[in-house]
Amino acid sequence: MPKPRRRGPRGQPPAAPAPLAALRGLDPFVEGPLLLCLFLGPWLAAFDTEVAGRWLDAGLGLCWALCGGLMLAGKRRMASPGRGPLLLLCLWAILVAAAVSATVDRGYSVPELTRICAAGAAAFVPLLVRPEHRESAAYRVAIALVAGGLIAATSGLTQWLRNAVTLGAYDWRTFGTFTNPNALAGYLALATPVAVALALLVRERALRPLGWFVVAVMVCAVPLTQSRAGIGSFLAGLFLFALLAMPGSALRRLKVAGGGLALLILAFLSIKPLSVRLVTTFTVNHSLMFRLHCWKAACAAALERPLLGWGPGAYPIAHSAVADVGPTLHAHQDALHVAVESGLPAAALLIGALVWAAARAARASLRAEPGRGRLLLIAAACGVVAVLVHGLLESDLTVRPTLVALMALVGAAELLSGRVPEPRSPRWLGVLLLLLGLGVVTTAGSVAVSGAAMRRAEGSESTGMVAAAARQYDRAFAWFRPDATPLRRKLALDPASIPDLEASFAPVLAANPRRAVSHEALADCLVRVGEIQRAEPHYRRATELAPTRVMSILGLATAAEERGDTEAVWAYVRALAELEASPYGLYRAVPEMLTLEFVIPKASAAEMEGPGGIHHFAAGVEAVDAYLETHDQLDAQFSKQYDGDRTLVDLNLRMRGLRPRTVAQARMMRARLSWMRAEAAEEPTEKQNLRNEAIHADAAAVSRMDRGAWRGILVETAALRAEGGL
Repeated sequence: MPKPRRRGPRGQPPAAPAPLAALRGLDPFVEGPLLLCLFLGPWLAAFDTEVAGRWLDAGLGLCWALCGGLMLAGKRRMASPGRGPLLLLCLWAILVAAAVSATVDRGYSVPELTRICAAGAAAFVPLLVRPEHRESAAYRVAIALVAGGLIAATSGLTQWLRNAVTLGAYDWRTFGTFTNPNALAGYLALATPVAVALALLVRERALRPLGWFVVAVMVCAVPLTQSRAGIGSFLAGLFLFALLAMPGSALRRLKVAGGGLALLILAFLSIKPLSVRLVTTFTVNHSLMFRLHCWKAACAAALERPLLGWGPGAYPIAHSAVADVGPTLHAHQDALHVAVESGLPAAALLIGALVWAAARAARASLRAEPGRGRLLLIAAACGVVAVLVHGLLESDLTVRPTLVALMALVGAAELLSGRVPEPRSPRWLGVLLLLLGLGVVTTAGSVAVSGAAMRRAEGSESTGMVAAAARQYDRAFAWFRPDATPLRRKLALDPASIPDLEASFAPVLAANPRRAVSHEALADCLVRVGEIQRAEPHYRRATELAPTRVMSILGLATAAEERGDTEAVWAYVRALAELEASPYGLYRAVPEMLTLEFVIPKASAAEMEGPGGIHHFAAGVEAVDAYLETHDQLDAQFSKQYDGDRTLVDLNLRMRGLRPRTVAQARMMRARLSWMRAEAAEEPTEKQNLRNEAIHADAAAVSRMDRGAWRGILVETAALRAEGGL
């Protein structure tokens, strides 16, 4: 006889288990792609950001297209954004699109606009959810966001443990799946209040340890980033969460929240590397001084073009034109970054939207009944506040997973606040969303295909398949013409493969007329084929656009040396010395990079000064080499963040990683030093040993460098190879 079915309270069907209850009311066509993108965002950051990140943009564009198609078919209706934060976000996106028309960097402005529009899907796509399922939809968004944060935090803890155990590097700054410790700290500051809310909502006793384990992983990962701004925003978010979520009087909540904050601060200060870093914040701090100069430059750039800015994605151009410190991709402050790229009105709209969203969610939580909706509202408000606090010292909005998660929190807060109007279904809106989605997919997909072709070409090149690599470089350039990297790599394979360099670079310069690195790239390629005098105008144009381009100044010195103008050569050498003594040469977020950037100019000057000048430079480079040998973080971090045209020490061709170039420079300096010591040695055996040492160091350096490296680097060692029979 079959057993009777178990009934719930008052004869109702039994409640579904908690993991399945979260799926109740799920709309697979509307929510499915969005939840997948939220979950995969931090994980995709572990890969090449310009390829995987663009595929993430394409996935979010697909969300837009699906929503538009469903609205056209009459299957879904979309609620109006109303007169709240979502309306301000719409106006912000419109101003960013208008800024594209006035951009100084057409090649990169459209992909940047695509990134912003794609992230907007996380805020607006949930408006298609039926009113009765809005709270469940916000709950699912929170779960996907926290799951992505768990991946990043677990990766960060694993990195720290591996380096602490194998290398004894307890001062390692973990960055997880991101390319920067500050970016990881910013994402976790946003996600941790949401994780705490989910842990408090777990009612099943068996699942409660899992919820608090996720919170513990995130809390442990944040101090290991040693990001001062990240830790401050993390503590601010948790303090506000405790203040809003705890029961009792305001004074009692303030005491408990303050006590918890004090305990966390004491726990973090017990971590020695972090406490040392905090103590030196206002003393010997390249990072803070570099930011102060960046903010000064950003203010000047924003005031120069206040209405529509320099254009989305054009911050590096604006920075190079007015800054007195080294290159950077963002302003290290969200408001200033948006003001420079899209204008002061756009910055005011964006910051106003975020502040309004946080305040609106906090007010709604005070009126809401205790339960899931109230805790999620508090978590959303605290996550947005954490981003606003972190954005005072970092540019969180340039980090793709953080921007997507932030937009998702704003959208979830609007769904839970109960202020979203009833859904409507205007046909023109469906057409607009469909076109927007297709545009995002097409643009992001083209950049992603170009990046994928580059990776395949590099793989073919590493295995000696030169012809296949050349074809892939051509394909990469065809899919995304503003990037000169494929041309440079193809020229490295065969200097005769591009007969007319200036004609081939014409699309690059047309898309990026004010990007100094594009002019420098063409000049480098001309130097490679022996056209040094034709390269000189392009080097000069690069220094006009960015007066601090060290390699362009050195290129001008090389051209002057070629035509025998010794006075001009020394003038450029003096300019480099003055540049090194300026804030450009004094402050850098990673001070070791300054030594690397001035290695070749110093070596060139030392060649003229004789053996007395080379010793100091070689010793400095060897010290940096030793630093890299024990701190792989620079290798892993900068090989992603500063790869290609953006690298701080790129001499001519795009290199996949920073460390191979660095080690090559260090070995070259050793070879030169050994050669000069051999010349000065009197005892024959010592002289021969030093020559052999120089030969081996030179051979090792050449194996790590591109064979067409800068003219003049191999002056002494070329003669050494000839004498040694290499």
